Amino acid sequence: MFHRKGAVLAFLFLISIALMVPTVAGATGNVNVFIGSKTLDKDDWAPVEDQGEFGVQFDISDQDWPVSIAVNFLTSTDDSGDDPLGLFSDYSADTQELQIGVKKIWDVGGRAHPFVGGGAALIRGSYSGPVIYAPYFTSEVSDSDSGLGAWATAGVFWTFGSRKGFNIGVEATWSKADLEILGADVDGGGLHLGLIMGFHW
Repeated sequence: MFHRKGAVLAFLFLISIALMVPTVAGATGNVNVFIGSKTLDKDDWAPVEDQGEFGVQFDISDQDWPVSIAVNFLTSTDDSGDDPLGLFSDYSADTQELQIGVKKIWDVGGRAHPFVGGGAALIRGSYSGPVIYAPYFTSEVSDSDSGLGAWATAGVFWTFGSRKGFNIGVEATWSKADLEILGADVDGGGLHLGLIMGFHW
């Protein structure tokens, strides 16, 4: 099961790889952080379908490779307290995505680098919220699941520097994986929109 402990380990592993790989002779690539939002299917996740998201993205290529190898880790979360009196439990949900695939990055001249990419995604989702059995009685239910799916992305970033530099850009990503939460089939992926910032070497 791809749980929070696994998410932290995946995040630390990706950071360590990103720090070590630039020392490889001939390698070029990027390590960026993603800050934005993830929108899940409202029918599956309401009222916590709009989640804030953070992640780290890594890609590496050689001058002879037609595409870059890409590894991304993203985590999103939301909670909603719909009861103003505080009598019932809040709704909450979170997801984690480990995305592995390829990315095609173009150098169109100047500092701009448009890109597209995609591949396989391991997605975990969890959900908790109140179940009201009677006007004055409620309990909280929660469940989680993991599934294998896919992701695709497109965006553009600008690099400020020559051989090495600072990246800033925008990105839109789609992901999908079938999960079973509380006995229902739901989509653990969604639409990711945000800013990317990081470094190119």
